[in-house]
Amino acid sequence: MRILLAIARHDYGRVERGDSYEYTSWFGPLVALGHDVEVFDTFGPEWAGNPSAAEDALLAAASVHRSDLVLMMLMEQEIPMTAVDRLRRTCAVANWFADDTWRFWAFSRHIAHHFNWVVTTSQKAKTAYDRMPGVCAVLSPWGYDPAVFHPVDVEPIIDVGFVGQRHGRRGKIIDRLEAEGLSVTTRGTGWPAGRIATEALAAQFASTRVNLNFLESSAGPFQRLGIRRRGTTRADRMITNVIPPPRQLKARPFEITACGGFLLTNTLPELHKYLIPGREMGVFEREPELRRVIDYYLEHDHERREIARAGMERASEYSWTRLLAGLLEGAAQGTWPLGSP
Repeated sequence: MRILLAIARHDYGRVERGDSYEYTSWFGPLVALGHDVEVFDTFGPEWAGNPSAAEDALLAAASVHRSDLVLMMLMEQEIPMTAVDRLRRTCAVANWFADDTWRFWAFSRHIAHHFNWVVTTSQKAKTAYDRMPGVCAVLSPWGYDPAVFHPVDVEPIIDVGFVGQRHGRRGKIIDRLEAEGLSVTTRGTGWPAGRIATEALAAQFASTRVNLNFLESSAGPFQRLGIRRRGTTRADRMITNVIPPPRQLKARPFEITACGGFLLTNTLPELHKYLIPGREMGVFEREPELRRVIDYYLEHDHERREIARAGMERASEYSWTRLLAGLLEGAAQGTWPLGSP
């Protein structure tokens, strides 16, 4: 299949931040599956901020490539929906909605009907999509690239670690753990040590006894409703300091377990469909009990290793290679629409 990835080539469209999640997740696995893959950078400097120019450039790229499928992961409407409508005259167009837990009402539901099919990781959003005329929605977990996230034979040298941006309540939680005398190795945007190279992540997770993960989103109630007025950003920050925003499924649990790392995360019913609490991952219910749960798994080495081993075996089901192959097979067999509406 000839697939054009219409995605941000770099993280949030910024070259200095390195490759984007969607590029590192999809390009390599799709090529490994034997597809003819090209990338259209939706934040390309020639058309970024100019919807009309972006539309013309995307249509030209799809035409030259003779694409069968254009796969997107839109952050906003960096590509106008008129471009999607025009693309559908010659090929299929699909979009992976990344944050439907909090963006469905403000963003996704307004544009989903333009695509041949859409993918969501939120069960609630999938139920809502199914009620929308003309929308074909697929429910999927997140995945991982096995070329990046894979078992590494190293002995643990880090007791507790966290990899991810410092935003929302994460900073306060880890600051509190350290104030209680627990050393936490942190990497990512906003932490003193900064980001870690993608190629070093597997060894980082495998060499950490307890890999922390937080499933929270970062959106306050005004942002979730799409209300953008003066003062709403500040109000959202104040509200989320008191009332945590909704939790959402993320890719990190699958990446950590794929490397043979022990995962300790807060809970979410959607995650329990893919990894079993207490058998394939460690969980904590509330923030105040996190330190106690960490201490338990640090003290019970054999149990922790067995959970990490079981999690690694289960994670093989969620590689991007396997997930994308399933999605594209469904499309090829007509389960998800391909071609003109």
